Amino acid sequence: MHLIGLSLFILFSIFGSFSAQANERFHISGIAGVVLTDICGEVLAEAYRELGIDIEIQRFPAQRSILESNAGRTDGELFRPTGIEQKFENLMMVPAPLCSAGISVFTRGQDFKVDGWDSLKPYRIGILNGHQGATQGTKGMNVVKVRSPRQMIQMLAHGRVDLILLTPIVGLTAIKDVGIGGISLLEPPVVTENLYHYVHKRHQEIAPKLAAVLKRLAARGRIKEVEEEYLSRH
Repeated sequence: MHLIGLSLFILFSIFGSFSAQANERFHISGIAGVVLTDICGEVLAEAYRELGIDIEIQRFPAQRSILESNAGRTDGELFRPTGIEQKFENLMMVPAPLCSAGISVFTRGQDFKVDGWDSLKPYRIGILNGHQGATQGTKGMNVVKVRSPRQMIQMLAHGRVDLILLTPIVGLTAIKDVGIGGISLLEPPVVTENLYHYVHKRHQEIAPKLAAVLKRLAARGRIKEVEEEYLSRH
């Protein structure tokens, strides 16, 4: 009886640990009010599920989002461009793109050739507070930082800035939500950047596993499918 009881205990411990891992839940910081948070969140949820982990996206203004993840109050940051770990040292990049997005110019009445960051210098520019790529690209320029895409659209409509920088999906969605006309998207994008998921360093062992899953999803076109499915629903 003693051996049987010991065997049952061992089996229960093994399967109990598998069950606990399967039911593990991560809380991930994401930027509130941004369509890419929904799209990239769906892709990331699929990737984590393959590792037996559920995720919950907690939405914050852009700057607070990364402060929460860097402080370890969440388990990671949904997406950011490369290089943010140099400033936010508690975050580790998962080395496979989660999604990609162009940083594009939206204007109301301005019309000029977009040719890199330098072409924006003559203008008053609205950017999303906490958007590291736009912050770096417009360094030294006449910049106003705004909390949400909707506020950026309203500032542009009221002439407080000459142009705003958003991804096309985010900008077009915000224009539709606010209901303000006369705003144009200029082509081409200022820059197109890959966006990466970041985990808090306490989860550093999961980064290569997630990277492998994301590469598989990209190879079979699943990341693009998720974006198309989302847009078809909205």
